[in-house]
This record gives sequence, structure tokens and C-alpha cells, in this order.
Amino acid sequence: MQASDLIDEAAIRDAINGGVIVLDRDERVARWNSWMVSASGFSSADAHGKTLTEVFAGIDLRRLEVAVKAALVSSAATGISHALNASPLPLQTPSGRTLLHDITVSPVIVSQSNLACLVFITDVTMANRREHFLRDQQKARYNAVVESAPDAIMTIDSAGYIQMANPAAVSEEVRALGPQLQELHELFRALHRARLDRGAQ
Repeated sequence: MQASDLIDEAAIRDAINGGVIVLDRDERVARWNSWMVSASGFSSADAHGKTLTEVFAGIDLRRLEVAVKAALVSSAATGISHALNASPLPLQTPSGRTLLHDITVSPVIVSQSNLACLVFITDVTMANRREHFLRDQQKARYNAVVESAPDAIMTIDSAGYIQMANPAAVSEEVRALGPQLQELHELFRALHRARLDRGAQ
């Protein structure tokens, strides 16, 4: 028995941690792995022989359709990022949340005169959450440093408007303009703290 005899194509597809869809030259589903079954809610039998627009009826798939045609007609590979296309397909995590994903569409040469198309879907949900968590942590640390800084710190936009001023900066203004602005100073501090609280949520 040769090693090739032990290879089960379906088992390999189902072992892949990502969505595998193979479309024939007519853009109809020829392969649909178990990851896609779980993420889409459609079985392989449900999807087989249908176009993606038939499987995901009512969903705008124009960006994906363009990529599929480019693979089948021009042998061009295309990447579709969640950063520009938040949810190209209506997929869900096992907990029922929206599954953020990137898609790679690649041509598959079946024969000299016959092309198929591989649509590979990568789950980036957890990576996106980690990125947001780290960004929020960094922002909270920055705000804490600015809030406690003894020196005045202000940010001003291109139009010359003050976007942010820390308590030290407000204190300098109050001392320069007089004690009659103490009430404004306290109000500014309260608004600044409220902004920090919202940023930490």
C-alpha cells in the first residue's frame, strides 16, 4: 500500500482550521469542509452544486463574486480583509457571535482548459479582540500618565481648537486668568474624568 492510498481528501479538508470552499468553473460549490458547516449553518449537502449567492441568499457578495471571477477567468488570486470588509460572509462563532474573517480566493488548475477556485476563510475574531484589548490598555496607560503629569499637556487640532488638556494645563490657565475661573476648572476636571471613564469601558 502506497502512502497516497492512505490520504483521505475529505479528512484533510475537515482537519484544516479554517473554511475551505472549492468552486467549479461555473462558480458552483464542489467542496465544503466541516469548518464551513459549523460557521455557516449549512451542511455540505445543502451547499453542494449551488453558487455562493444561492447558498447565502439575500447577502451582498459582490466583492467576493468579483474575486471568484478573477480567479476563474484571469487566474488571479485575491485577498479580502475584514479591515475593509467587516463580514464578507454571514458566519458565526460557536457561541453565536459574528465571526470576523479574512478571505483568500485562489485559482486551482484542474487541467490546461479547466480552472476551479479555492475560497479559504481565516477566523480573525480572537486576534481582533486581542488587538482592541491591547489598544485600550495602551490608551488607559497614556491617559493615566497625562492625568497625573505635573506639567501642562494639551493637544490641539489643525484648526487650533483644544482637543484635550490635562488638569495641570487647566490649573495654569486658572492661575493666569484669576480665581473667578475656579468653578470652570472644577467643571473641566469633572468632564475630563468622565472622558477617561468612558475610555476605560
